[in-house]
Amino acid sequence: MKVKENVVLVPSFAVIILLAVNCFPVSVQSVEVVCPPADAYSPCSCFDYAGYSGNILLSCYRSVNDSMASDILDAFINTPGVSPLGGVDFSASQLTRIPHQIKYFSQLKYLNLAFNSLQSIEMDDFSGTQKTLKNLWFQNNQIDTIAPFAFKSESYYRIGLFWNNLTRFESTVFKSVLEKIVTAGGDPLGYIDLGGKV
Repeated sequence: MKVKENVVLVPSFAVIILLAVNCFPVSVQSVEVVCPPADAYSPCSCFDYAGYSGNILLSCYRSVNDSMASDILDAFINTPGVSPLGGVDFSASQLTRIPHQIKYFSQLKYLNLAFNSLQSIEMDDFSGTQKTLKNLWFQNNQIDTIAPFAFKSESYYRIGLFWNNLTRFESTVFKSVLEKIVTAGGDPLGYIDLGGKV
């Protein structure tokens, strides 16, 4: 994979399917992923999100504070022609709140905000991501408040909330998520891990 002029290219390759008598070559085209200019998301990395063709994974491990995260996400919103943001990793940084821009990424599937200093999760933090967001990681923060209906899921969720300061929350916080898991027959892909505080 190589980056050229803000474009990440995944090389083409041929898949050979062997049948009983004949061989049929199947060509898979290159996937072009367009990131904002590199200085707009420095010191983060922007690359193809494996398994989600055409989506970007933005990785800023140990890199950002609230202001930096806001500026970087604004660059993805305001730069024309940028590929959809499929994943955001702001783990082990200096965040004290969930960036308000998260709700605007309608194809977001993965969000990692673990090992920060978050204190609360508000009702509309993920309002625009309900059909796609599957993985949310908030472990090792200082979260003591989660607003009712904060997690309104139309997709399977894996939510990690262990090692926070939660002592109680309204029953409606996870209502939609739990209903979705039960409707799917208790699918193990969906779970909520509240754990405990170390």
